[in-house]
Amino acid sequence: MAMFHFRIKSDKKPNGAKVSAVKHMEYIKREGTFAHDEHWKQTNKFVGNFITIAQTVRLVQRRKDVALEKLSELIIQRVE
Repeated sequence: MAMFHFRIKSDKKPNGAKVSAVKHMEYIKREGTFAHDEHWKQTNKFVGNFITIAQTVRLVQRRKDVALEKLSELIIQRVE
């Protein structure tokens, strides 16, 4: 015999503020004010629940490039 467990979610935040069910569904579906723009969707394509390895590598490389640029700018400023 199958048994199911469920609970009803409270409509209050820990601080006591009420949360609209509509807003909560928009958040879950990433719609309305919670929607991501097209650029975000293109740069963060999900495979299931995971970001692809290629995207992670590109992101790390971009951050590394930006960090190296900032470091070289600081070195040039100090030398001058």
